[in-house]
Amino acid sequence: MLHENEKQKQRARDAEKRQREEDAKAQEEYIAMLDRQQADKENEMKQRERRAQDFMNRMADNVLSNMNTKQKMEDEMLIKYENEREMKMRRLEERRALR
Repeated sequence: MLHENEKQKQRARDAEKRQREEDAKAQEEYIAMLDRQQADKENEMKQRERRAQDFMNRMADNVLSNMNTKQKMEDEMLIKYENEREMKMRRLEERRALR
């Protein structure tokens, strides 16, 4: 009977040890899962930030391109105006010279 009790106690200790090991393993797996979830969230946020930055860069490029185009058009108009004015002045000078 004493021997039976010792065996029963040993089985109970073994079962408790096994349960503690399983609990520890489950905790480790849970922590690992939380770490993966956190890493996934961080990656998603980085990707969103990168996409937003890319979008903003494209918008800025479009604005700069439009500004450059407008500036080029204004420069061309100014050159055209100056050329026309110069031609008028030459014609006026020629007419005065002919008189």
